[in-house]
Amino acid sequence: MHDGNQVYFLNHRSKNYEIRHLHITIWRDHSAPKDPDAVIAVYRELLGDQPKTPIVIHCSAGVGRTCTFVGGLLLLERILERDNPSGVVVINEMRKRRFGAVQRSSQFVFMHYVLMELFCQVRNHTTFFTVNDVVGVEINLFTLLDLSYFTMFSMLW
Repeated sequence: MHDGNQVYFLNHRSKNYEIRHLHITIWRDHSAPKDPDAVIAVYRELLGDQPKTPIVIHCSAGVGRTCTFVGGLLLLERILERDNPSGVVVINEMRKRRFGAVQRSSQFVFMHYVLMELFCQVRNHTTFFTVNDVVGVEINLFTLLDLSYFTMFSMLW
């Protein structure tokens, strides 16, 4: 599942660095996990502390799982900023920088599934942002699930 929380300390040129390594082992290549809990746990680790240092996210090829994970973060950011969220737009923007970003339709659906789970947790007060952060977001979530997005995504191949 989520085997993370390994911490490494590095001293380079008399400066100390702390490196946190978070690892999701249940996410196989060219797929999406059936259960979003491991990904949500890593999102909480990353976003709960609001790190001021760079975050590096990678899988074996840096295309499918990495871009699905990053795409979810970008989409979450757009939702919280009320910036007309669209999974297709996010993926198209990522594909300008990384050819083939988000490889499978199951990964595209998973991006949205993780976010829906996060917003459900808001109602139970078990996530890292508050209800005030997401007032009015329900409408945007329905926009996210517009079937035309899924149709457009299938045409991206």
